[in-house]
Amino acid sequence: MDADLQKYYENRFELFNSKGWTDLIEDLKLRMDSISSIKGVKDIETLNLRKGELDVIEWLVGLPEQTRNAYDGEGGYEKIRED
Repeated sequence: MDADLQKYYENRFELFNSKGWTDLIEDLKLRMDSISSIKGVKDIETLNLRKGELDVIEWLVGLPEQTRNAYDGEGGYEKIRED
């Protein structure tokens, strides 16, 4: 893994361990709970908006795991073990 990519992953992991990230994810999960019901959806436009919001929230909530999987696929875990 080259140095730029290694730094990219280190920055991501630092972000995921920050208080700000934890607070953001907590807020997003609350938002997800409030918009996951179709009650109150009056039209297809609102339904599509909620669907889009949920897609983005799910992506953000899953980003740490996705990043870890990508990092491990790059040999990142093995590199840490070798150091």
